[in-house]
Amino acid sequence: MDKWRVYAVEHLDTKEKGMFKQLADLRETFWIKYFNTLTPAGLNMILPINDATYTDLKGGEIKRDIKLEEPHISKNQLVPYKVRRYNSRNYLHRIQYIGHLIEQKKFHNGTLDRYTAKNQYWILTTLENSSSDDLQVDQETYWILRKALEDKLSHKHNHVAIQRATGTLLSITLAHTNMLNLQLYKYFQDNLWTQCLPSSLGTIKPEIRFRYVKTLGRRVFNYMSWRNSKYEDLVIILDTQCRCNTRDYKTFIDKDYGHVITLDSRICKNSHLQYLLSLGANFRPAIIVDTTKLLNEIKQAFTKIVEVWSRKYTIQIRELYEWKGLCTNDIGIQLQRLISNIPGPTVWEEADDQSLVELQKDLVITYVDKAPNNFAYICKKHYIQRLINEFKAPTYLECKETANELINWHYQASTKYALRYNADMYNRLAYAYTSHKATKVTAEVRYIAGSYMCSLQPLSILINTLLNTLRPSLCALWDTLIYDKTLEPVSIWMIQNSKKVVERIKLFNRTLDFKAKTAVTMETYDVKTLYTNIPHDDLILKLELLFKEIEINSNTEIGFRMKGKTCTLVEGNIIETGKQKGDAIYNMKDLLNMIRFLVNNTHITIADKIFRQCIGIPMGTNAGVNIVDFYLVKYELDFMKQLVDKEKWELITKFEHTMRYLDDILSVDNEFFENYLYNDVTLDGIHGIYPSNAVKLQKVEKGSRINYMDVTIVRFEGKHKVFANKLYTQCYDKRRHGKLAALNLIKYPSASSLLSQAVGHNIIITQCHRYAILDMYITDFIKDTVQVLGDLVRKGYSKTKLLEKIKHFLLSYKQKVLYGIAPFGIYWMIKKEVQAFKFYSSSEKQFV
Repeated sequence: MDKWRVYAVEHLDTKEKGMFKQLADLRETFWIKYFNTLTPAGLNMILPINDATYTDLKGGEIKRDIKLEEPHISKNQLVPYKVRRYNSRNYLHRIQYIGHLIEQKKFHNGTLDRYTAKNQYWILTTLENSSSDDLQVDQETYWILRKALEDKLSHKHNHVAIQRATGTLLSITLAHTNMLNLQLYKYFQDNLWTQCLPSSLGTIKPEIRFRYVKTLGRRVFNYMSWRNSKYEDLVIILDTQCRCNTRDYKTFIDKDYGHVITLDSRICKNSHLQYLLSLGANFRPAIIVDTTKLLNEIKQAFTKIVEVWSRKYTIQIRELYEWKGLCTNDIGIQLQRLISNIPGPTVWEEADDQSLVELQKDLVITYVDKAPNNFAYICKKHYIQRLINEFKAPTYLECKETANELINWHYQASTKYALRYNADMYNRLAYAYTSHKATKVTAEVRYIAGSYMCSLQPLSILINTLLNTLRPSLCALWDTLIYDKTLEPVSIWMIQNSKKVVERIKLFNRTLDFKAKTAVTMETYDVKTLYTNIPHDDLILKLELLFKEIEINSNTEIGFRMKGKTCTLVEGNIIETGKQKGDAIYNMKDLLNMIRFLVNNTHITIADKIFRQCIGIPMGTNAGVNIVDFYLVKYELDFMKQLVDKEKWELITKFEHTMRYLDDILSVDNEFFENYLYNDVTLDGIHGIYPSNAVKLQKVEKGSRINYMDVTIVRFEGKHKVFANKLYTQCYDKRRHGKLAALNLIKYPSASSLLSQAVGHNIIITQCHRYAILDMYITDFIKDTVQVLGDLVRKGYSKTKLLEKIKHFLLSYKQKVLYGIAPFGIYWMIKKEVQAFKFYSSSEKQFV
């Protein structure tokens, strides 16, 4: 610090201190605006001008006799000044200054308080996107400063405190939106009502829940309607001529298949049902309310509360009858006042039932893949034909055993692993159906094995829980094996969400020299039919080897302790004492045996026919995603181990920014990735990555701008204090681009749906959290927030309430500043954009 010098930017020739103060304030304001500096005013003082022309700060050369034109001075009148040249907006000198304090052991909690929250944010952002070498600080200093800034900027408390209700549960059907205005809590809080309760009961506040009525999807979907039918009935449908070429359906025929495949609700001729279908599968239509029946249901709910209180607090039931009668009588009066059965466009009518039956005779109504709020209408004959064509040898073999024999077998095998469940509830096999993939150029389907309440679901849930517990150990194995002192840590390719994509892009920004403005090319790959191609023997072998490597890396045996639904990883000897005692204990061998039984005994039904899956694992079972993840990680780990063993450091640095989410792969700045796709290819003694017999990779995109998951990754072209020439991310919605943009897909629930308005208003808070993570640039955050606000306003929600929710989010976000700007600053920027936003096009008739 002794090498630092302070030089005046301008010398004022005056001997009167009063005049100096007045003139200095004027000149200081000018220089602050000119340099766009964050230094506060009030640092002027009379300083001598020395002849020094150099400081030890990089770029600290003093320029002399430079002339500057000021806007308030005539062009012929110039002002001489001396200035030290440095970039005050890249925060490099601030990071170096704090790093010097850390090295000198002079850094403490109050050091960062000299900087505003905005400055702290941009210092942290610079750290996240720059390497320690670029910042000219060592690694230890880098991480100490970064951790301190993260702690400083994060809120230490939760701004939205949720107090859970205690006592009992009061559950009532939400038959009308006005029921939300029932003042139910007053019966448990106001003295006017609680004075009728025994004093020994104390203060009890039950949890009040409303049960929603059925969604349109539960009324309309019929893709599982033949689950209890006979296979011969499906064959009869295939032998019968479909009605696709009739006048009613001819305009909805898909040109590639010659059958009806559409998302257009106009295929229904009943105008009222057509309107309801256009509102989406999650829409809850209103119903005609029988207030007498509803009041009886409420009385039964209060009776249950009284019975629970009587047992729990040893109170005579008759002591609570008076209170119960007063409450239900008052509720009855409120219901008569609040509920009116005036017919409306969102009420489900009897004629809708009749029209739906006629529609379902010819069509299968299923959901759209990746947009489940939308209906897909498919010719029944075509749907069944594609489903049956999938279930053929060698992938599937027909079973001779009956369904009851297989269910009992599954139950007996599950009980070996201390699983206790009601066999009468899980009393069916998995059932086959398909969803419509509207994203493809040619209409495709996704084959799914519905496993809800099936005989193997408890075992699959247990396997999924154990594998989730094992994930940190898998990452630790990767960190141990893929390591060298000369390299930066290489992260595991497997990621769990798009938040990791943003973190990896920031890591990439820290490792590449962007000053050279080198081209950065990215590629995305998709694994085609991954789940149904994996050989069972290879799957079990790879998982067995991987589990052994995990235990070797831990230097001890690994076990799992299950207590309720909570699983804990146990290393070494397991001692079952006191609170540590669990409901069941499993080791790695048990886990492998569970997986082996699950994949070798997956049975799927089509009507009354049963098929066993001999290759691959079913898409739909709870543990399917984790099993595939661990299987692919084993191949990725073996590939990277080759590079470490053969000291291929250049290749390692190329592959360290590879990411995989399930079957979607992203390669960043790696021209060699395509050469090593499959392990039957060998280049320079290095085998490729994935097994070609199980994994078929298809290149999706290649370029300097790429869409991956729900993120767009692009290089920042232009000037920016942090992201100049670097990669940055912005939110990407597949439904707003390409083929899906023309389909007008339904994304958010309508305000006229029979559910609480708060559900719709809270959507914007969840989306703001998502945008704050994925959008690295404030312009994208504001654009996406205004866009979702516009979508919700078009759905009928209040613009004023939505803006209040945005304000609430900004004030309670986990960081004190967002994008280096105070909450109210961002709020007013959003509000300004909302005022200029056109919520409805000129062609739309509806207006709020």
